[in-house]
Amino acid sequence: MLTKKQYELLLYIDRRLKETGVSPSFDEMKDALGPKPHGRLILTKNGYITNFRVSDGRKPPKTDADRAELLKTMAGWTGRYRVDANKIIINIDASWTEILTGTETVRTYTLEGNKLTLSNTISSSLFFPGRAAVGDEIFEREE
Repeated sequence: MLTKKQYELLLYIDRRLKETGVSPSFDEMKDALGPKPHGRLILTKNGYITNFRVSDGRKPPKTDADRAELLKTMAGWTGRYRVDANKIIINIDASWTEILTGTETVRTYTLEGNKLTLSNTISSSLFFPGRAAVGDEIFEREE
């Protein structure tokens, strides 16, 4: 029996093989924020979106260097969104790394019951310089 994470990884490998004919490397499969990130995706009816996530196991900083390191274990941005077919188009107006502020990003999405999956492919990863970022973010609705 596979865990949920193992199953999702197999689906990712299968999708990459079908799309490119090449299996992803270990580095491509590694999660930027680890296997158990914490956070929230908040979508409002009037078109606002906020995505905030942090790695599991973060510790309070003691020095400025520790505080700088914490930036490598988080991701956060906010802005306006609109939906077009199976795509969500996001205009980011603030982000944890100013590289994203003022940009537009497009993600495909699927909604199955209370589970929203956002899939993206960007040419340059903010966490792993020099490689593309391909992956899924999976969120479950909280009632």
